Amino acid sequence: MHGSFSRADTYNMMGAIGPDFKKGFKDFAPVSNADVPLTIAKVLNLQLKPLGKLRGRVITEALVGQPDTVGAKSFKLESKPAGNGLKTVLKYQTVGKTRYFDVAGFPGRTLGL
Repeated sequence: MHGSFSRADTYNMMGAIGPDFKKGFKDFAPVSNADVPLTIAKVLNLQLKPLGKLRGRVITEALVGQPDTVGAKSFKLESKPAGNGLKTVLKYQTVGKTRYFDVAGFPGRTLGL
């Protein structure tokens, strides 16, 4: 299994060190693996050509000289309950046009809902 949409699989730690990154900075905005290449390219002053539709963002808030926040917004979608009362819930965040899925599943059955 590659993972699920429970917080046990979607809440990960990322870290970066070096002269371009803020020391001791805790980022509360969402980030993903798709953000890493764009951030490294920015630090190295490289241009990456997009491949496919998966796009990340530069994690600007972690870079020296940049604002600490990026205006992440949180959202929640819920399906209509089934006959047995069970519904699906999806929680996600956005930073600009980049969407981050936080958790999805069934209340009372999925970790983090």
